[in-house]
Amino acid sequence: MVLKVRCDGCQKEFTLLGNQNKFGEIYLCNNCKLAVPSLFRLSNINTVKNPDLIIEKVEKELKRSNFPENTIQKINDYINNRTVTMEENKQEKIKEKEFKAEFDAGIYDEQIKNFLITSGYNFEGYQIVEYLDFICEEYVMGTGWLSSKESGIMDFLGGESTMYGRKLKQSKNAVKLRAMKEAMKKGGNAIIGASMAYTTFSRDMIGVIFTGTSVKIEKIGFENGQSVDNENVCNKCGTENKKDARFCINCGNILK
Repeated sequence: MVLKVRCDGCQKEFTLLGNQNKFGEIYLCNNCKLAVPSLFRLSNINTVKNPDLIIEKVEKELKRSNFPENTIQKINDYINNRTVTMEENKQEKIKEKEFKAEFDAGIYDEQIKNFLITSGYNFEGYQIVEYLDFICEEYVMGTGWLSSKESGIMDFLGGESTMYGRKLKQSKNAVKLRAMKEAMKKGGNAIIGASMAYTTFSRDMIGVIFTGTSVKIEKIGFENGQSVDNENVCNKCGTENKKDARFCINCGNILK
């Protein structure tokens, strides 16, 4: 399909081929594009080493151009948006690096130990206080020639392949840990709606995909980690009991 657009530089119509003449919501024909060559480099701002230098060049090129004032303003807005995006990406990478360092140092070991995952949408004795984000993690593992060979033999004989099964379990645990790590990075301490899907790319490659929703949960009867004085809520496990109950129906703890 041929798309005709109006150039923001010279106001003439031209045929748009791909995105090489489009910068955000700005369209420039090939001739007008030559007036601001640095603008094209700015579209790939996340891969350049000196973005500030490129921005400075674009500003100089704009002053020499004969573009209308509203087009210059649109380009300046585009530059500002790209700069903000670059800074956000930079900060995100810094946070990711810091989190990885803390995670590798074992700072989150206790959170991992207490982390909860369910294929359902609630936890008994807990309440969801915040829904955070959708989680999707994948893990691909090579099974090795021996386990693949064993799998083929066991498949033929109708038996169980222990080596292949072990690799599958390793993949499952690895993708689960990745999902927990991603959920904690978003501020969660649990995942609901958890689901796993398996695929084999070849006889010796296993792929596992984990999906779910990262949430923040608290025990019922607790607020911000502090116990709420409520006689029918167990202070030990957080289970809500009948008002006149003397013992917790979940753990048998004596209620106040």
